[in-house]
Amino acid sequence: MTIENKYLLALKKRLRHSAPGLLSYGASLYYRVFEFKEEKAYMKGGLKSDCDEASLILLSSNRAATQFIEDVLRKIYEYDGGKYVALNRYLFFFERKGEVPYLDPVWMEKYMKKSGYFYGQQGPFTNHEVFKGYKKVVMCRDPRDLLVSHFYSFTKAHVPRNKEFIQKIKEAEDMGIQKYVLLDEHISGFRNSLKQAVALKDKEDVFFCKYEDMMEDFPSFQEECQKLINGTVDKELSYKLNALHKKPEVNKIADNTRHRRNGAWGQFKKALEPETIEKLNLEFGDLLTVLDYKIE
Repeated sequence: MTIENKYLLALKKRLRHSAPGLLSYGASLYYRVFEFKEEKAYMKGGLKSDCDEASLILLSSNRAATQFIEDVLRKIYEYDGGKYVALNRYLFFFERKGEVPYLDPVWMEKYMKKSGYFYGQQGPFTNHEVFKGYKKVVMCRDPRDLLVSHFYSFTKAHVPRNKEFIQKIKEAEDMGIQKYVLLDEHISGFRNSLKQAVALKDKEDVFFCKYEDMMEDFPSFQEECQKLINGTVDKELSYKLNALHKKPEVNKIADNTRHRRNGAWGQFKKALEPETIEKLNLEFGDLLTVLDYKIE
């Protein structure tokens, strides 16, 4: 973490409690003004791609290193001339009005191209049938860890958007992690994501990987992504990509005020009580088994 980032994180922590409205406005203003220049150009038809490779999307659960993986896939896709468009994040700030537009075939026909572009994460797992013809990297993570990470991200790191959001954060804090992770809305959401991941697991033009395997053996992961996207493995590109990855320290204490806490897996064993874990095992047991996660 750089000195600049330390100061920014400290400022975020302070404003999150003393002036959440100012923090939310400032964050939104920053993204609208300083980010998404290429996305704005793309939406106006000004970002052209001469790459003839099939377009690429990432389907992944939130809290599964999606920003890091998106950056890796971007570098691979751009290496041979493709273009990166963070479409999902752009829409969050500028276009989204409730419904997800890429579930609308008419919208997709107008704004999404079948070749030449990497559109980033779409989902976490949306109706994958609309992405026929696209290459897909599918990433899943142990739902018990996802729920723990989701709780800390929501209560400690998310930028409050309005008074209603602030109230929901307070309710989650008062509820505590043991009850929060067992809420039906959270269990059903992650369960649905895992079911769709399993459905995509053996599909054509899909590279399926578990978060834990990616973190354990990143060189193999990025090489498989290169094969999917470009057909070959470039040694120079592999060297640059491998330098980006740092394997999580299992015993390192996670900083729960950061979106990127520390990335280690199995944290649910320390964060959750045995009774809570047992209930989650019952909820996710069939999918945990299919995906070779241990149920102790």
